[in-house]
Amino acid sequence: MLLSHSKQFLFVHIAKTGGTSVRAALSRYRLGHRYALAQFICNKMSQFTDHKIASRFPRHSRIIAAKEMLPETYFNQLFKFAVVRNPWDLQVSSFHHIKRERPAVMQGYNDFGHICSQLKLSNITLPHRRKADNREDYRRYYNSELVDLVSAHFQKDIALLNYTFE
Repeated sequence: MLLSHSKQFLFVHIAKTGGTSVRAALSRYRLGHRYALAQFICNKMSQFTDHKIASRFPRHSRIIAAKEMLPETYFNQLFKFAVVRNPWDLQVSSFHHIKRERPAVMQGYNDFGHICSQLKLSNITLPHRRKADNREDYRRYYNSELVDLVSAHFQKDIALLNYTFE
């Protein structure tokens, strides 16, 4: 997750959806709260001890973690967003991540410009970080049984976001 006090947003980083690129593009807005410097120092100092000081959200935290840690009124006023990915492509990406211990990143971001506009952010370039090399089209990894299995597991995402296997 990436929380910006200055721009009042919370980016929920869902694994294997290109979130590393979004974090890189928006990381300059992470600081901006009067406690940010103290949190940063505590986080860096905790690397020298056997314990961690919880000064920021882990990368792939669920939004419920922010809801539980932040004051309710503050949480409610934040602009909250995440990047999603075609579920069939996501599964192939996860497979390669496990197989090679490095993630693959989606080719395109349809709504990043809209998100920046909503947050009144200009001159933001979205880098392509952690891109997989030489990966085939995700559809080549599936037979009809696997298509149905992923469809059943991600049926809410597929319906809400109008994904199709093709």
